[in-house]
Amino acid sequence: MSTNKEDIEMIIEIIKIVVSFLTPLLVLIFGLLISKQLEKRKSDVLKEKEWQTKWAELFLEQANEFNDLTTNIVYLMNRLSHNEKRDIELIEDLNKQLNESRHKFQYVDWHMENFVQFAVKNKDNFLIKQKELFSAIDKLLKGKKENFYTNVNDVKTRQFEYNKLVRDTHNELLTHKTDNT
Repeated sequence: MSTNKEDIEMIIEIIKIVVSFLTPLLVLIFGLLISKQLEKRKSDVLKEKEWQTKWAELFLEQANEFNDLTTNIVYLMNRLSHNEKRDIELIEDLNKQLNESRHKFQYVDWHMENFVQFAVKNKDNFLIKQKELFSAIDKLLKGKKENFYTNVNDVKTRQFEYNKLVRDTHNELLTHKTDNT
């Protein structure tokens, strides 16, 4: 009988030794699996953040270009309205620049809608303010000389409102929460 009891004790000792070796090995395997999952998740979050940052940067570039074109159009219109000498060559050059700026302004206006699509909170208000600024520029371009300063002040007011929303929308694009973040 003692051999049977010794055999059982030996089997128990072997099981203890195997378990003592397997426990750290299992902990290591599970730790590596968890670590791999965490690294994948971290990588996904970093990729999403990188995309958000790039998208917000592109938005800001386009918004700044829209703003710069607004200022350029006002400047060119001011120069045209104050050309007392009626220098034909200067007028032609200013009109050429104005047409180029106007066409680019229309393009950027159209293009901006792509960049605000992920700004859920600010998108609608941003697009309204952008269209108001666009309309104010259009009114300035079509306006009469005697209404010039009234129209310029309207553009300036709209431009300030637009710039505030650019800031808010850019911030939203940078901090936008998705299912992955």
